[in-house]
Amino acid sequence: MKLNFLIILTQVASVLASVASVNDNNFDSLVIQSDKWSLVDYYADWCRHCKSFEPIYEQLGELFADFDKVQILKINGDKDGRKTSKKYKIPGFPMIQMYHGNDEPIEFEGSRDLQSLSNFVQSLANIRLPSPEEEAEPSKVLELDDETFEEQVLKAPTAKSMVVFTASWCGHCVKVKPIWQKLANRIYGNDGEVIQLVEVVTTDVSAEKLMKQFGVQSFPTILYFDPSKVDSDGLRRPEAYVGERTVESFVQFINEKTGLHRSLDGRFDENAGRIAHLDNLIQHQVLGQDIASRIEFLKQIDNFVKISNSKVTERSEIVKPTDDLSMIPYYRKLTNKIINGEEEFIPREIKRLTKIITTNSRNIQEKTVDSMEKRLNVLKSFI
Repeated sequence: MKLNFLIILTQVASVLASVASVNDNNFDSLVIQSDKWSLVDYYADWCRHCKSFEPIYEQLGELFADFDKVQILKINGDKDGRKTSKKYKIPGFPMIQMYHGNDEPIEFEGSRDLQSLSNFVQSLANIRLPSPEEEAEPSKVLELDDETFEEQVLKAPTAKSMVVFTASWCGHCVKVKPIWQKLANRIYGNDGEVIQLVEVVTTDVSAEKLMKQFGVQSFPTILYFDPSKVDSDGLRRPEAYVGERTVESFVQFINEKTGLHRSLDGRFDENAGRIAHLDNLIQHQVLGQDIASRIEFLKQIDNFVKISNSKVTERSEIVKPTDDLSMIPYYRKLTNKIINGEEEFIPREIKRLTKIITTNSRNIQEKTVDSMEKRLNVLKSFI
């Protein structure tokens, strides 16, 4: 099947233009100084070969739309890209070159088909596109209806829910579906106990009660449910999502609501695992301090645990929604290491974990990588 199945998926998933245009004025800043692998197609409006090649190049842009280190670009070499064409001695159109920083550009000399172009980009940028089999993995998006919604969402013991109400005839809903799939499978795939992605396809299942209950009048309607928040009348009312319908906006919203710290590639960012109050105390009671001060910090950890388990008013001032309370034992472990004169453990462990994550993360279970990234972040708060 080669890339046929993958092409179909990426065509559906394309929400924004997949190939950006550059010109003489911005070529240096957007290409040379970008630190990205930049594939550039030099074309001319009058060139019939360029016009025939354009749809293939657009598909290539869609294939690599989710890879931050790659950008697929084009430049009109006969208009606002003449100086650039002359600088790089472009003999004719179309011509394709790969740029990376100040390195000499590498000309693509293969057949101008999607498979050959894709292999060229993957080999130079050292990345791998998911195979059709990987793309066909079971969806982690929960498909619910009038009968199943209450148990799965309103009565969920811990998990919060992002719910999208869609209709099969809705064009905007078609664009949201691959984004929902990416959120559920690739970004928050390990966080099912914290956040679940839900879809109610109102034209395919019984959804009249839900639409009436939550005032769904247009599509897509996106609602956020937090089972821990109950109104005075005993009802769990959702919060309407009114932001942009992009992966970036959804990730920002979910991270803020759940305390997760996922980046767009599904990995944790530098704040994952951290506890703000303890990080602040470390600066004053641990780093460069005497044993008594460090022992006092252990007492402050115990006090923090008590506050985090209470409902006192000062809890909101000390315990932040983004704090990862599961890492409290690790803060205590590292403090004991320092008290026992094992301070060298921290830089040594940072080096060890960084090496594993950088060189071998693909061969390790995702949850193990998550745990290592959290520990690495906490370790860095002690230096």
